[in-house]
Amino acid sequence: MKNYDLTLEGLAQPSGQIRALDFVTAVNSLVQVARRTTLLIATGTSQTKASKYPPWVVSATDFVISNLRTGSTTITVDAPLLFDSSTDQFKYKDLWAPDVEICPEDSALDLVCDAIVEAKEEDSRGNRYDDQVLSSILSLENIGAKNTVAITISSRSIGGRCISLDTQDFEKLRQRRSAIPLPSVHAISGVLDRLQYSKSRFQLHIGSGKKINGTLANANIDRETLRPLWGRITTVVGKVHFTANGDVRMIEAQEIRPSEDGEDHFRRKPRPLNGSDLKGRVLEQIESKKGFDPRDLARMWPGDEPLDLLLDQLKR
Repeated sequence: MKNYDLTLEGLAQPSGQIRALDFVTAVNSLVQVARRTTLLIATGTSQTKASKYPPWVVSATDFVISNLRTGSTTITVDAPLLFDSSTDQFKYKDLWAPDVEICPEDSALDLVCDAIVEAKEEDSRGNRYDDQVLSSILSLENIGAKNTVAITISSRSIGGRCISLDTQDFEKLRQRRSAIPLPSVHAISGVLDRLQYSKSRFQLHIGSGKKINGTLANANIDRETLRPLWGRITTVVGKVHFTANGDVRMIEAQEIRPSEDGEDHFRRKPRPLNGSDLKGRVLEQIESKKGFDPRDLARMWPGDEPLDLLLDQLKR
């Protein structure tokens, strides 16, 4: 276990006192942001398809509150090490986020601290957080009277992480969250290089050393049909998730098939959606039954259209 101090300052109560509701909010918010951050780093998404988190996420965030002291608003939190609680996800595999390094002494709270640090940077890449992670971090603002509480999370280990959040930080994170590009549907072509059937994951090489990670979002995709595609140029259609700086985080595949002639244009990283010009043009062409060039979709797609519509047009 690794020990941390969670300190709350600026509460309305007399010194050394904390409302029970604020205490519960602080602990629940801390667990929630830790779970979402841990899931994001290990799988590429902070959201679960089921209503519950995987057992290894629950194990990694099985925090213990200890050393409660009279007259203090500092809560001591004991967190299990990731290598001990979630061995398969962190110790014996390459992580979903290739630029994120996990040390044997790291815990889920270290991932939280790193996510907050990165989100506060001026030129933030966004590898360690997404919309849902920032939403959970912002829920910490609900402790006590709004715009008054400052929060500090500090490791008791020598040289350990120490981060703080105050009113200005929360505002910066709110702006950061609003600037994260929305997911949108794209077609991407590349060499299907890696397949992990048990985890429904794959990886595409799109050239020049660029790789894109993906998951099988469509339960109707027969994993056995993917085996012959390994090492071949393949086209994947699905919802693309972006990091804060506009880079591709992952694609949720709704369709995977061999690439066809004329689809070389898909062999590049898609860009986040900007504006609605293409949306109007594409929908206009569809409604007029004039058809359209699906290669336009490599540039941008609204993302709020029914996916069946995109798949149908790509097949024509």
